[in-house]
Amino acid sequence: MGVLRIPKVLTNLHWGILIMCFKTAFLHSAIIPYTDVMDNILTFASVAFLVVSILQEKYSLKILILYGLVSLVSLFSVIQTGNYGFLITIIMCLAIREKELDKILAFTFKYQLFFFVVHTITSLILAGLGKNTLVMNISGVERYCFGFRHPNTFSIYLFNLLILWTWINYEKIKVNHIIKIFFIAIVAMSFAKTRTSFVTTILFCILILVSKSKHSYKNALNIIAKFIVPVCAVLTLLLVNLYMLGNEIAIIVDTLLSSRIKLGAYGVSHYGFSFLGQDITKYNVIWDSVWKLNGFTFDNLYTYLSVNQGIVWNVLLSILFYLLAKKKNLKINVFIIIWALYGITEVHGINGFNCFPIFLVVLLFKHNKPVAEIRRTS
Repeated sequence: MGVLRIPKVLTNLHWGILIMCFKTAFLHSAIIPYTDVMDNILTFASVAFLVVSILQEKYSLKILILYGLVSLVSLFSVIQTGNYGFLITIIMCLAIREKELDKILAFTFKYQLFFFVVHTITSLILAGLGKNTLVMNISGVERYCFGFRHPNTFSIYLFNLLILWTWINYEKIKVNHIIKIFFIAIVAMSFAKTRTSFVTTILFCILILVSKSKHSYKNALNIIAKFIVPVCAVLTLLLVNLYMLGNEIAIIVDTLLSSRIKLGAYGVSHYGFSFLGQDITKYNVIWDSVWKLNGFTFDNLYTYLSVNQGIVWNVLLSILFYLLAKKKNLKINVFIIIWALYGITEVHGINGFNCFPIFLVVLLFKHNKPVAEIRRTS
């Protein structure tokens, strides 16, 4: 397959992206030995290459000062939380601002696909040799993880590959391509049992079909894209507060979302909202008869941003995606919508190497071509 031909690494930007691709992949893997020290080394190396790439652009002093201020605010926020993946996303956006985005995303896709194929084959071989198990028993249900740390992690990685491929090939996509994506989603769900990823993939297929249709109603996507991020954020936080009051509708929605509203309510009630981030890992989760939790995670981007990373990022991302959606580019707006919907069930949208559409905000700051002229250049 030509798609598996990995591109040459030619620039500092390429090296920064490649290292980050592998850092993200290694964090997800259960069969590759990986330590915090290795993670820190790869993070530092990736940042170093990206920063050198930025300096090579010979920007004006004004731009460099602005970059520095953005980086410092971001650094302060991630130091508060310990989530350095978010800092990488921001530095990555600064580094690719004047680059051809489609070529950058194609480069990222090919290396991530290469890892996915090699890693999956390796996990099958190890399982055949009795060195590794492909299956995890979670709450009495056998779910396949294929060498990843969790079946959900496998589905997250696969979902990002699917939407990345769709972005790169958007102009050529036909109904048969959507059917293939749908088939992949069914196969993945049958093995990994990740219902939320399956539903999100189906919604994505519908959005693509609508955007490619000849009917005028597809332009409604432009309106939806402008407001979907703040609407999802506000609705999530509203449901969280209603859940704490014992509201029946909030409880029903929580059941449909596999306790994600409950988890958000626990986070808000125990840690409160944060402006620029707080470290919640210092708190221990103690089981009680009210919450009945032995551990805690958000599994929702909007509660995660509001409580852990900082509510200012909820506001900033809402503004950036609103401004980008105002360009009325259907291709872009489909991916804004799916990013927003994905955030209801996962926090990984904050890291562009786990869910790439957050990188699209760089299109707001390009000087070399308007968003309306974006075309496939991979």
